[in-house]
Amino acid sequence: KLASIFRMDPSYKADFIKGLKVVVQDVVECRGEADTEIAAAIGQGSTVVIDGVTLTRVAVSADSDLLGYRTVSVVLRKLSGAAGSGFRLFRKDKVLEVMGLHTENQMEVLAVTANNDYDANVKGYGWAKNLKLMREAPGEILHSTLDLLDYYLDRVNRDRKSQDQVTRAFFKSSLNV
Repeated sequence: KLASIFRMDPSYKADFIKGLKVVVQDVVECRGEADTEIAAAIGQGSTVVIDGVTLTRVAVSADSDLLGYRTVSVVLRKLSGAAGSGFRLFRKDKVLEVMGLHTENQMEVLAVTANNDYDANVKGYGWAKNLKLMREAPGEILHSTLDLLDYYLDRVNRDRKSQDQVTRAFFKSSLNV
């Protein structure tokens, strides 16, 4: 359902891309899953200055997962329906603040452990529960994605006592992206 917010009709998309190329030279159009290509492209230091403001790592995409990538700090998203029309910038630092997270590592683990394009979430652990676990993570591990993931797995496995234990392998596809 969230992805529908990101869809553009073909003629609008063509005009938008044409206009964007006037401002930014490194516009990349991708078919299908483009997360990794976009994250890699903007990880090479892409910047744009708009009205005197330098924006770094800007992604315009139909995919809502992009803020989970370390290299992506800003996503430009199309608004539609009740939200109005036009576009809205989502800055990762502001999203982290609103979510009550302190580091990009927490966002990265949340993106890996939540249901995403590559792996399902652990049954019974959706966005709200995973977000709560990331908020409760001890301060000394906030700067290590793998330590945060191990903390998450430990908490999940303690709760699941008699069920199969969840390991990093459960999120193999997401971790390889």
